[in-house]
Amino acid sequence: MGRSPDDDGQPASAVPTPRTAGRGTWRPHAPSSKPHAAPGAGSPRGGDCEDTCAAFGAARGRFLTRRSLRTRALGGLALTAATLIAGEAGARPPFEPTDVSLEESGTVEIDTQIGLLRTSDARWKSPLVDVELDVGVAPGVEIDLDFAYAALGPESGRMGYAESAPDNLWAAMKLGLLNRRDEATGKAWSIVAQLGPRVPTSRGAHGAGGEALLLVGRTWPGQHVVLNVGAAVDPAPEAGARRPAGIELGIDVDYDLDRAHRFSLLGEIGGFAALTGASHQVHATLGVGWSATSWLTLSASGLAGFVGDSDRFGVLLGVSPKWAIWQ
Repeated sequence: MGRSPDDDGQPASAVPTPRTAGRGTWRPHAPSSKPHAAPGAGSPRGGDCEDTCAAFGAARGRFLTRRSLRTRALGGLALTAATLIAGEAGARPPFEPTDVSLEESGTVEIDTQIGLLRTSDARWKSPLVDVELDVGVAPGVEIDLDFAYAALGPESGRMGYAESAPDNLWAAMKLGLLNRRDEATGKAWSIVAQLGPRVPTSRGAHGAGGEALLLVGRTWPGQHVVLNVGAAVDPAPEAGARRPAGIELGIDVDYDLDRAHRFSLLGEIGGFAALTGASHQVHATLGVGWSATSWLTLSASGLAGFVGDSDRFGVLLGVSPKWAIWQ
């Protein structure tokens, strides 16, 4: 996701190069050990397809035709999809610090994580699915779509499915503002801005929100540290409710464990200082990343939450493939 200055000053190409071959000015990143907490959920909305189909058949004065059977089947599928996707807003998802990497023009990366988390109210999220789609559209310009979905367990604290809990979608643009590197020492500074609307995709959410981050990255040979500072205003959890809003602050760290740059130690600390409509949050993650090939990176990490309604603990497994779609 981010461009952090790399270690050898080689020019980046449109096709990602393996870490073993050295990194270009902008470094391909490992899948981040970043959780997304999803808001709570409730019962789905949807029309009554069976009543509609029955009324249609009665009006025709005959049994259901093939066409009405297809309508009935499609309506049932739509209702099932609504059941899986819909969820009422609850705890705000925690802020995830990110890196300063930017995909090359024409490169697409899908950073996906699956995890098992324990919430602040002693419920299980299993599975948690966090997907971030990054598309490099021009030099120093990237489009990101960030979304998470979780299945919440019963309030009794046992494993199982009770309700769905999707997150609001963040559609952002990532812009490289500065990338300065000292070739003699391998040290570098990077500044990236990431901003865009938060789309109300969780059940009951009203109105669009927004989020903006300033990322300041510092690189030493084999080490990458990124400071995240920003603010967010979420969609209202329901009509008439106050919008969750606050200040975001975090640090993202990537430390190479070998000279070939294939294994790395990944960590982050993220916090959200609530101003309205939410509680304060602080969480930390620690894990290991493996650049298996030039186009695939894997990771495993653990999470611990400390403040407010942050998820209390959990594990996350990540896979991050990428492709060069156009030159």
